[in-house]
Amino acid sequence: MQEFVRVLFDAIEASLAQAGESADEMNNLYQGEFSSYLQCQTCNFESPTTSTFLDISLPIRNEFGTGVVNSSLEMALENYLKPDLLDGDNQWECTKCKEKRDALKGLKLTKCP
Repeated sequence: MQEFVRVLFDAIEASLAQAGESADEMNNLYQGEFSSYLQCQTCNFESPTTSTFLDISLPIRNEFGTGVVNSSLEMALENYLKPDLLDGDNQWECTKCKEKRDALKGLKLTKCP
């Protein structure tokens, strides 16, 4: 389904461009933005990286042994945005503290389509 939507959007953009209209119209309607971040749990310093998206792949049922079972779209989105704790051998090198610290790694939706 995701691949079909991509092909459809590309075809619509090409048609708009041939008609002399803005090919960015699809992006204006369907593009969102999220911030991927790492946040130090000691000093709260946050290192964000902003990216755009046209779609988000959300797991609905347990696949590939992930143990993820979402009963609704809302639950799938909530689990997708839930941050992971980086601790122990997986600590993050905080650029403010200048040493390895426990950190949260996650995504924040900053602009919805």
